[in-house]
Amino acid sequence: MSWLGELHSRYGHALADHAVIAVLAVGAGAAYAVVTHRKQEWKIPRWAPVAALSALCVFTLVWAWQLRWLSDDAFISFRYARNWVDGEGLVFNHGERVEGYTNFLWVLMLAIPYKLGLDIPTMAVIFCLASQVGVLIMTTRLVKQLAPDGKPVTVSLAAVVLACSYLTATYATGGLETTFGAFMVLCAIDFARRDKLLASGLCGIAATIAHPDHAIFYVALGGVLLLRRTRFKQLLWYAAPFVLVFVPYFLIRWSYYGLP
Repeated sequence: MSWLGELHSRYGHALADHAVIAVLAVGAGAAYAVVTHRKQEWKIPRWAPVAALSALCVFTLVWAWQLRWLSDDAFISFRYARNWVDGEGLVFNHGERVEGYTNFLWVLMLAIPYKLGLDIPTMAVIFCLASQVGVLIMTTRLVKQLAPDGKPVTVSLAAVVLACSYLTATYATGGLETTFGAFMVLCAIDFARRDKLLASGLCGIAATIAHPDHAIFYVALGGVLLLRRTRFKQLLWYAAPFVLVFVPYFLIRWSYYGLP
């Protein structure tokens, strides 16, 4: 499979260019193994989990910055955001109502700082990096929630794997909504686990409006709530963002562009 070979080549090339990253990854894995193996003999300081997560976030930001780039497709969203703020409407070309984007919420997020006089590409990279940190934080949080009783998590191995992934490090810039969508999905799961279903639904719909593919997570999470026989009132809270946010958004864009 040519794409697999290309991915392997790019991953190896990236690690070769950043030997420090490889050393840190190995060190983090070794530390995790030692702490896990000897957790009954050592009393882990209360600040250790926060320090470990902070170091992991710094690590992923440094690597993502070294791999920084901007996707060609991102400039489509940039242009829509600019034209919208400049009074041309939510269009790519003046006077042509063509929906050439699939990430309305991301376009909106870029339009707001541009309205304030900030540079769109720069803000897109900042939003991507912030979302990457959010993904690591939420991954660690969910791992801690799922850990067996009496076995606290000092370092989330899942978060370490994400931080060391060439793909996630690449999309931590790029200027697209990929990492932001992942962050919203993880937030939706976290809120659902804590029975805050309105917030969970809002995050799920936010991910969907950021990119429609994420609707599968919103629907799947709703299915899980049904299987767990969640109370009807709580299900209504989860469904409320779909009715009150997504449906009006869908009807407005249909009216604006003339196609469903």
